[in-house]
Amino acid sequence: MEKKNLIFIIDDITDTADLLAHFLNSSGYTTRTFTNGEDALKILESGRTIPSLILLDLMMPGVDGIQVIRRIRSNASLTYIPIIMITSSADSQTRILGLQTGADDFLAKPVNRAELLARVRSLSRLKEVYDEKVGLLTDVQEAYNRLEATQGELIEAEKRKSQMEAMMTTAAGICHEMSQPLTSALITLQLLRLNDNPKVVDDVSTIESSLLQARVILDKLRALTRYETKPYLGEELILDIDRSSETPFLKNFNQDIEGGESNNTLN
Repeated sequence: MEKKNLIFIIDDITDTADLLAHFLNSSGYTTRTFTNGEDALKILESGRTIPSLILLDLMMPGVDGIQVIRRIRSNASLTYIPIIMITSSADSQTRILGLQTGADDFLAKPVNRAELLARVRSLSRLKEVYDEKVGLLTDVQEAYNRLEATQGELIEAEKRKSQMEAMMTTAAGICHEMSQPLTSALITLQLLRLNDNPKVVDDVSTIESSLLQARVILDKLRALTRYETKPYLGEELILDIDRSSETPFLKNFNQDIEGGESNNTLN
């Protein structure tokens, strides 16, 4: 037979506790008996074992049933455990006190088996519904926490993206501003090469070498920012500095000069 939820039985009369355990065990429930309230509270408050329901005798020496109820209801992790009072007292005030203190139901001794099982089933169903709702609320809270964390990560990512875009825009602007004067300087150096003075030619080579190194740096920066030549002053284009993988600009320009096209380029 499938075992049902665990039930604590707290009663100082052993015969009564054993009888209640027999009724419940024969119906598939798991039980654990205690002959005093203090022992039961030690287990409950330790959190090691939490039952789904408690059968509690009100009239016990030492820690009585009312005190047990109060301590259970004052503990946040135990407060929703259903408690059924068991009493042989015919005093209605005692029963009312138990219910007001936090008991959920009561049974009169001697306990009727059918009535016991009916009340246990009823409160067990309510506890299962409660546990299910708590589980759902926990899942919702965890989902909300994950969503909130993800939202925070997205906001941070968006900030980093905006910062990166601003940096890329600035770098692209630098490429834009440096491209034309650097190209103009290289063109001018090519014209100076036409001078027959060897000293001038050597100086031109030195300057040209430095400018070509600057062009390599600019090419890397432009590749990083995906800089492209844009329309500039109507139909004219800003002269793009050639990438290292393309035909070198200076080679083409030298060919233009040699072909007598330099004047057209400068005009």
